[in-house]
Amino acid sequence: MRQKNLQMRAAPRGHLQFGDGHDFLSLKNIPDNMANSADREASLARAAFADGDFAGAHRHASISIEHDPADMDIRLLSARSVIELALWPEALAEIGHLIAARPHETQFRDLLASCWFRIGNAHGNSGQKDAAIAAYRNAAQSAPRQVDAYIRLGELLMESGN
Repeated sequence: MRQKNLQMRAAPRGHLQFGDGHDFLSLKNIPDNMANSADREASLARAAFADGDFAGAHRHASISIEHDPADMDIRLLSARSVIELALWPEALAEIGHLIAARPHETQFRDLLASCWFRIGNAHGNSGQKDAAIAAYRNAAQSAPRQVDAYIRLGELLMESGN
């Protein structure tokens, strides 16, 4: 299996470019006769993500992962999709797979910290301060450079008198 570059670059809505040279503008770019169903599902997942259809991206990525569980590129796309959908247990599980496969890649720990930070924000916005504090602590432990997590954690601890 060839090594894939897992970096995604920002692009205008409806356009997503991957570091491995794939550039998908829409679902219309997917050939009907792709030889490998995992490749087809991965392409559909990328196109759906680029179009802002995160549920579709996750659905297609999941099918692709069933065919090729070692494809870290599509696992990363799946993780980003479920983060956008605020499906926190699925996001944490998918990021866990990425970290287990490549424990020394900081981008996965940063993604984990970002996910925990968003979970903290969701808990904080719904008034669940203890859950928010725990999530911000997890964010800070996942990636110590996550300064925003320390700031929010400090603010909540000061508010609660701890």
